[in-house]
Amino acid sequence: MQVTIEIPDALARKLETERERLAEILELGLAERNWLEHEIENCALAEEMVSFLARRPTPEDIVAFRPSEAAVARGRELLEKNRENSLTVEERRELESMARLNRFFMELKARVRRPAPPAS
Repeated sequence: MQVTIEIPDALARKLETERERLAEILELGLAERNWLEHEIENCALAEEMVSFLARRPTPEDIVAFRPSEAAVARGRELLEKNRENSLTVEERRELESMARLNRFFMELKARVRRPAPPAS
């Protein structure tokens, strides 16, 4: 299918270098609209983290949280495929989801380690 759209010149210049990946970029952009649903459905690590948080963990539990061995192994597998430039579109999404979730949990752990502000 061929689609014609009008976009700002600045965006057109950015996309020119990504011409070969344009369909993938659009697909990823559309997927981001429902990111949490997508991540839970397509990334086992997301399901692990959501299930963990749903149990109302203590700050100590949050700091101690580690992904399962299966999730760690999957992350390593995806990173290796990324180094080899052999990721599929879905695998790229999964790896990006894992990276986002990792950043989220790092921030969450950092915040629960901070001392609570004094009560007023």
